[in-house]
Amino acid sequence: MSENSDTNPWTDRVGPVYTADGAARALGVDVAALPRERMLELVTADGVTVYPIWQFVDGQVDPTVTEIVRILAPVAATAWSIAWWATGRRPLLDDHTVPEWLAGGGRSETVLVDARQTASHWAQ
Repeated sequence: MSENSDTNPWTDRVGPVYTADGAARALGVDVAALPRERMLELVTADGVTVYPIWQFVDGQVDPTVTEIVRILAPVAATAWSIAWWATGRRPLLDDHTVPEWLAGGGRSETVLVDARQTASHWAQ
């Protein structure tokens, strides 16, 4: 990254995001009806709440992402930790990221095994 770059390694890694309005449109609901408890919700340094686009599939929150959040949230430092984990190369997923694995038809259960192992490690 050059010293004149305005990029942020966190947002570069997590990828494109929706604002609450965009997430609501993706799900076909009002912002007030967003199922936040089932979503990976990130708050930027300037206080904007965003949602990684890769968690939305066919007009819904990917149920595997919901389960990842349920497993990792209690032991993660922040939601950004979960996003960083999911967008890193995962050895158990043949060195794919979670979004790549799921988009490529990989088994959800393999991702969840990895999430449970990570939760156990993070809890120590």
